[in-house]
Amino acid sequence: MKLHLAGADSARKLVAAVAGSLAADSTATPYLLTSYWYSRLQAGDKANGLWRKLYDFVDAEWVVDSGLFTMMFGSGRGRTYDIKELRAYTAKYVRYLNEIRFRHYAVEMDVHKVLGMNAVFELRAYLEDHWPVEQTIYVWHEEEGIDGLQRLAAERPYIALSIPELREVASKRKLDLNMLTLNLLRTINEAGSPKVHMLGCSQPSVMFNPHYTSTDSTSWTAPARWKKVQVFDGKTFRAFDKHWGTFQKNIKRHEGFIRTYYELVRKQLGVEATFNERDVAVATLACWYKRMELTINKEYYGGTP
Repeated sequence: MKLHLAGADSARKLVAAVAGSLAADSTATPYLLTSYWYSRLQAGDKANGLWRKLYDFVDAEWVVDSGLFTMMFGSGRGRTYDIKELRAYTAKYVRYLNEIRFRHYAVEMDVHKVLGMNAVFELRAYLEDHWPVEQTIYVWHEEEGIDGLQRLAAERPYIALSIPELREVASKRKLDLNMLTLNLLRTINEAGSPKVHMLGCSQPSVMFNPHYTSTDSTSWTAPARWKKVQVFDGKTFRAFDKHWGTFQKNIKRHEGFIRTYYELVRKQLGVEATFNERDVAVATLACWYKRMELTINKEYYGGTP
């Protein structure tokens, strides 16, 4: 299982993610996820150029997301998008992947909830013509139905479930999220043998099973966004301290552990970012997320991702 640290859209976060991964295991491969919406369309030319330099240099495995969720429900919300506009967006997305010679996995344009299944099928066909099927992650949403999930599992090499969506479904139908997810994973495994990615999932209770290939989460960036820090205790995450100020007072106990790797990676990548306590906190949490990945792999996957 590979846990991709999502939100590695800037040089600073990319370095923190790599540093934290190496701190957990200096021989491990960092798994990262970036959003086309952020790393290409929202970043300035200078920031994008630095990200491109780091992407070319870093020995990591990537997933790139189309950014559609952000467009519809994040910073791009409030706008109305039509099929013409999203055709153009898809073309730019694929063109960018080819321009940077992206050699990893790209998530499709999952427009299920905003334009319906006809648009999904149209944009999937476009991707098939312009991007390798074996490097595409096809996303299932409930609009596609169980029959559609079974077809995806039988026909596509890599598919995804959206855990935030399943969490809402479970809440509305008074279902257990873990059982709902496991039942869908079993449905996939019975219909075919694709790789399975769980989008937006770092919840240990959902992740401790052997039925999927990869997942991603932005939760490791919590110190930078909300000044919240958690610790992986071998089974789950627990709050490290209730207050950011308390964590700052205790950061020295972690700084030595992270600093060597952070400085090494920063020098190698040529990033001129100021080393500060928040960077240490983010890199530390990246380290603990990598530790969770290693723990799950040891328990369910024979120690290998």
